[in-house]
Amino acid sequence: MRDKPNGNLYETSPAAARRFIRSWVGLSFVLLTLWPSSAAAWVFSEHTEITERALQKLFPVSQTDHKLSAALLELELKAEWCPHTSKTCPDNALRLAVIPALAGDHSCSPAELAQTLTNARGSSAWVSDVLLAAAETRRRLHKAGTKAKLRESIRRDMHVQMQNVDSRYLERAMIDYSHFQLLRESSVADLEQYLRFALASAREANATATYVNYHLAALRTACLAEKVADKHKPMQLDLKQRALLYELFALHFLEDSFAAGHIVGHWGDTPTRMGTHDYYARRGIAASRWKSPRVLTSVHGDAFISDGELDAAATAVARSLRQVLQPKDCKEIYDDSDAALAVDTALAVGDVTGAAFVKKADAAFGLAEYDSCKEPLVPPGLTELASDRRLQSVLELQPTPALRHPHLPRFRIENGVFVGGAASMGLGLTANSLATPLLQVKAGGRIGYGAAGIVDDPMSSQAFFDFAAIANYGIGIDGESTRLGYDVRLRAPGYLTLIDGGIGLILALWLKTDCPFCVGWAAAAAGGGMGRVWKSHALIGRVSWQFAALRDVTLRWFPASGALRNRIELMLPALALRSVLPISGEGVAQSTDLYVDLGVLLTRDSGEPIHVGGFLSVTTATRVFP
Repeated sequence: MRDKPNGNLYETSPAAARRFIRSWVGLSFVLLTLWPSSAAAWVFSEHTEITERALQKLFPVSQTDHKLSAALLELELKAEWCPHTSKTCPDNALRLAVIPALAGDHSCSPAELAQTLTNARGSSAWVSDVLLAAAETRRRLHKAGTKAKLRESIRRDMHVQMQNVDSRYLERAMIDYSHFQLLRESSVADLEQYLRFALASAREANATATYVNYHLAALRTACLAEKVADKHKPMQLDLKQRALLYELFALHFLEDSFAAGHIVGHWGDTPTRMGTHDYYARRGIAASRWKSPRVLTSVHGDAFISDGELDAAATAVARSLRQVLQPKDCKEIYDDSDAALAVDTALAVGDVTGAAFVKKADAAFGLAEYDSCKEPLVPPGLTELASDRRLQSVLELQPTPALRHPHLPRFRIENGVFVGGAASMGLGLTANSLATPLLQVKAGGRIGYGAAGIVDDPMSSQAFFDFAAIANYGIGIDGESTRLGYDVRLRAPGYLTLIDGGIGLILALWLKTDCPFCVGWAAAAAGGGMGRVWKSHALIGRVSWQFAALRDVTLRWFPASGALRNRIELMLPALALRSVLPISGEGVAQSTDLYVDLGVLLTRDSGEPIHVGGFLSVTTATRVFP
């Protein structure tokens, strides 16, 4: 089932609702399922900024009345977009600079993008909500400055917001290779050699090939528009507008190819692909560009774009866009094509609407029908363009992809089932005068699930269950006492509590996009729950903190021993701090984290009332992801 995008995430089909009900059976087995998700090259607003800068390069202030600008303005007005010359476009307005950002991540083909833009002017409000979320993200990133943890947090927030307003946001990420570059073989010495490799038929889909495919569709359509005489203005405008749409879709993948996380390798399981992307997006790498192989520059990605990186990407985008707006040398590629003959036929029979021609041209090209979310391979027929100077003039500004051998270190996000152990030491104080605990020590096993594939929140996206043995040393009116007991701890994200969040997480992992409600539920829970009250916050270095009430509970039982009665303790953390090391390597991966919890302690001895106190504990845990 593929639900259509809508403004209400909780609208789904009866079939999905039935699956939702059936999914309550066998929930304990679902944690074996991994949730695949893509990693964006740039957040929405960075795509927009690159395109805005490209338009500034095309149309300097001194040339606002340029013929090219006027031609583009005509197409924008026909499409009912806010014109590029306007300085007062509202945040939710459709304008040229936001169209590449809507491509790829919010649509899978030019046809779907066209439908998306049409819906934005109709009854559907989700596109407007996407644009508003993107504008808010842009303001927050600008305010965050160079605070890396805060920028990562803002990026996470944006992904949760996008899933909440665009119900297919995660669904489109099932196959994401078209957004990433292929690694470079050591024998590849220049751009042309790389293009012959990346554009080869049946090669794994990649950002360069996807860009070239749609850019070629745009060029062909723009060239055919030039063949139409001015007396057939409606046909010519239709073709130019179609060419512009193809080009704007292509630009998304061109812009993606400039991001650090997209040039360091995209292989292995989903947690490794995403973790490697996120690591280099923030920390960056030193890379050369095809045009200047001996000059190194710093390259980042996804919420960390610098002005220099923005300018390089914008220069390439401006060159590409100009080629479509002012097509040249059309005859050498297109004159003998079936589509070129089709336009002559259309003119000969007096078809001035262009409808018949456009249908024939699409059939002849087939390029714009390529689905960037589904197709795993490069489309055929692109390799011969490896030596095309027009393409090289655009792509020469790309950062050179990293080497395949030896490859850069790989990292992993917290996604999937993990097992490990945990040891804890803490202090607890209560009003119980018989045995006031001073020191608590425990050690045991842990099994859990990291849900960073749904939302990358370092604290909220982790769920686990501990079972441990505990020793409790205390001093009371009867003297010193040492008690041995058992300890179970449960932690999970939640919209309100760990119970509803745990159920939502399991259902999302099981049903995936068959239940958009479940995915939205899990994403909202892992992103901070109702009102974002439980959202984690960066503190210092690798340490984050979180309001933990209702997300974490520990139950302890101390059996009666000698003169000591049965005791039950309930620990309810209110605040939690966590420090976590990056998970490096491929395959089986291990990491260690540290929790500090502060909260309420409830104790009850047999025959005694409940006593209220507080506790402070420090827990270190090791996790192994198979």
